[in-house]
Amino acid sequence: SGISGTLPASWANLTGLFQLAITEALGVTGTLPMEWGLNGAAWTNIFQIQIHALSLSGTLPPSWGNFTALSQLVIRTNFELKGPIPA
Repeated sequence: SGISGTLPASWANLTGLFQLAITEALGVTGTLPMEWGLNGAAWTNIFQIQIHALSLSGTLPPSWGNFTALSQLVIRTNFELKGPIPA
């Protein structure tokens, strides 16, 4: 079984996270949480996010602009994510 619905907002509390890969193999559906990247979130060191999931929808949350260490954002095979990449 996969993860369905909005991915857990509680993941914003993961400390020491450097990389995150969301793949179709995980069975992920739904949207990306606005809480990831909000002020006080623990993702200050994240440098790579990969999204390879056809069934995620919505937009990249504006709060993702707070990922100041992010140097690589890879979005593949996803035609349901729309909108700009946060500044």
